[in-house]
Amino acid sequence: MATEATEWNSKGGSNLYAQIRSPKVSLVYPDLVDRIRKQQAKSLLDFGCGSGIFLSEFSSSLGIKQFGYDVDAEMISLAQKKCTDHTNTDITSNLRSIGANTIDAITHIALWMVLKSEQDCLECLRSMHALLSESGRMYAAITHPCFRDRAFSGNILHLDMNNYLKDSVTYKAEIKDNEKTMELTNYHYSLSSISKQLAATGFVIEEIHEYPDVVPHYQGSPWMLITAKKQ
Repeated sequence: MATEATEWNSKGGSNLYAQIRSPKVSLVYPDLVDRIRKQQAKSLLDFGCGSGIFLSEFSSSLGIKQFGYDVDAEMISLAQKKCTDHTNTDITSNLRSIGANTIDAITHIALWMVLKSEQDCLECLRSMHALLSESGRMYAAITHPCFRDRAFSGNILHLDMNNYLKDSVTYKAEIKDNEKTMELTNYHYSLSSISKQLAATGFVIEEIHEYPDVVPHYQGSPWMLITAKKQ
């Protein structure tokens, strides 16, 4: 297995990040699509869409209007290439191109962990709240904050749990598949902090779902999904 220690937003980092097919893809993505389908959403925004894997390979099966938003130029380029054949999908770096209160489902996948401060988290949540329709749902998929001190089949997390209650403390995270491993710097927020951030920006938590690892012998939950709606 090749190992490269780099940041996803460093030169070449976006390409490497996009190549790694961690179990998150098979664990979280299909479940998200099922939830959005059951919600009967008519529009979707993937906030922090990265290389566009979720939009092009999973949610495109819904047959609804899709938007992908990111601020990283390399990720936007990758997402545009992946979504070229999906005429119902727009990739943008400008949220103003999306109408307020018009999006029925907003996904927020692996983004909370790369936001460097509480203020950054609040700004992202406020932006999503402004775009979400009154009956819409926001789905936030994050590595489980309570298990960031252990190894799973798709990631190895190195949070010192003595810092669990400290907001925006950094920790190393390794994401991997059968061929590649990439080391990232992530930012930690506790469950109580995440709950407070959601409440402060006008969201109510509707459900928290904890995923078991795809490999049964790993203890704990590698990924968690928060479903929230407008207050």
